[in-house]
Amino acid sequence: MRRPGNSAFTLIELLVVIAIIGILASILMPVFTRARGKGRQASCLSNLNQIGLALHMYADDHDEMFPLSTSSGPCSFWNERLEPYMKNQQIGTCPQLNAVSRQIPGMDHPYTWNYSMNACMCRRDLYGDTVLFDLARIQTTCDVARMMMATETTIEGAAPDFFIPNWWPYTQYHVFPHYDRAQILFVDGHVKSIGQDAAFNAYPGIMTQ
Repeated sequence: MRRPGNSAFTLIELLVVIAIIGILASILMPVFTRARGKGRQASCLSNLNQIGLALHMYADDHDEMFPLSTSSGPCSFWNERLEPYMKNQQIGTCPQLNAVSRQIPGMDHPYTWNYSMNACMCRRDLYGDTVLFDLARIQTTCDVARMMMATETTIEGAAPDFFIPNWWPYTQYHVFPHYDRAQILFVDGHVKSIGQDAAFNAYPGIMTQ
């Protein structure tokens, strides 16, 4: 029995308080973690929106052609050609992924972005000497609201600067960092979160052959 006038905690009471705090922490920690992840996802969405604006400004200044991504040389990667249209290079890093500088075999300098571009729009050497898509052709022959433009980078073992849309379902080529979902920038400028199981025909990269 506690003595009159003694306000100190007993050992049992202290252990009960500690146990309650532990239970509350275990309940709230996943909530805080998910909230932080949602914040990173929102930041990633903002990054892709700004990249989309830069791509369209580039096209406006270059006869409606999007930037190519070539094998070597100064400003060889598509994102490097966007530098005059971006004030902050940090938009090239998805906050959910680590910014790792990677030296790609056969290329003379590293690629540091976490975002890659649709190969149908930026890789001349995949299809010979003819650029497959330019903005004018896309707008007249394709559904710009359904054509992929850029997404989080492919994983190690695949080219980091571009992705091939029909490889989308295969996790060896793509990452899905936002609760098993990836952010996609479409040609019309909107960004959407989609999962690995998204039907390719619903989000085509090549609309016409």
